[in-house]
Amino acid sequence: MSTLEDARTWGTDDRQITLVVRNVSTRYLAIATDGAIGLLLMPFNVAHLGQSAYGLWALTASITMYFSVLDFGYGGALVKFVAQYRALRDRLALNEILSTMLVLLTGVGIFTFVVTAGIAWQFGRLFSVSGDQIRTGQVLLLLTGGYIAIRFATSIFGAVVFGFQRFYLNNVISIVSAIAVALVNVLVLTRGGDLVSLVIATTVVRVLTLAGFVITGYGVYPGLRVRPHLFKRERLREVTGFSLYMLVLDWAAKLNYSSDALVIGAMLSTSAVAVWTVGQRVAELSQQLTSQLSASLFPLVVDSDAAARVDRLRLIMIHGTALSLAFAVPVCVGLSLTAGPIISAWVGSSFRGTVIVTQLLLAVVLDKKI
Repeated sequence: MSTLEDARTWGTDDRQITLVVRNVSTRYLAIATDGAIGLLLMPFNVAHLGQSAYGLWALTASITMYFSVLDFGYGGALVKFVAQYRALRDRLALNEILSTMLVLLTGVGIFTFVVTAGIAWQFGRLFSVSGDQIRTGQVLLLLTGGYIAIRFATSIFGAVVFGFQRFYLNNVISIVSAIAVALVNVLVLTRGGDLVSLVIATTVVRVLTLAGFVITGYGVYPGLRVRPHLFKRERLREVTGFSLYMLVLDWAAKLNYSSDALVIGAMLSTSAVAVWTVGQRVAELSQQLTSQLSASLFPLVVDSDAAARVDRLRLIMIHGTALSLAFAVPVCVGLSLTAGPIISAWVGSSFRGTVIVTQLLLAVVLDKKI
């Protein structure tokens, strides 16, 4: 294959260090944008919605957060195979895998929405909510479930961008989306909108963001072709052999960080969920800040393995681990020591109980790095 034909199929190649810098820097910029918006929006939303309504929003979000494990680890595994077959320049194999995953994940998305509808039907019986919150909670679940179903179906395009080590493009889209969601959020609430209208408006923006990811997927991989007839059982078995490991890691993470909100919602109240959510947000921010380098290096590790570059693999593992730990210690310890004044200044003295929750969750994040 000529250089021109190769570029028409696989896109252009950049220096590895350039890609890593772009990917990591834009990811941190996206995290900073999300963090700044979160700091500003949480007290704004609590003030306009009330602690109980905000807790209801957090509760429904916690419920649907679990549905991401229904991809059975295929999302992470797909990145591995995209990077691998890109390194091998095997277009047919890659398109067969992507087509197989599209069919599978579309089915998972439909199943997810059906499960969400079932939970919405029994929402009042499953959680300790007041009578006027039942209907609102049901609508929120259906809206969020519909978005997650679409996200499942389109996730293969994000995997393409990630596997091609061009996810700085999606990082830019995410930054624009976060700003747009924040502006819509403020606009809806300042004009007297309720929780349902807020979630409808922000969900529309997020669906448009998914469309941007699809376009980017085709942009970085010009040879991309996804067709139902390219579904292959042998490709499904191939990806499944690796996805099981990703599934275990994903389930463990969800149990660590998400199960508490459901227990609190079932046993206490939505106001208690709001107290927990504040601490969880701080812990999630620290997790994001300290894990981006490792995530960014994953497709490079796969590419190096496919090319049998043992020397490069060794350097990636040594320097990547050292840098990850160097990020984690100051971030987690610093946030833990200053949790009290940060939370009081952020959401007010009524959330004093969040301090100990925040410190415990930060200890968990740091323990994972050590």
